Amino acid sequence: MSGTLAHGQDATAQAVTRLDQKE
Repeated sequence: MSGTLAHGQDATAQAVTRLDQKE
């Protein structure tokens, strides 16, 4: 569970960073 949550947060952070860079 802990690992899955961490993985999800990392993926979300990457997506947010990518969107921020695109803007």
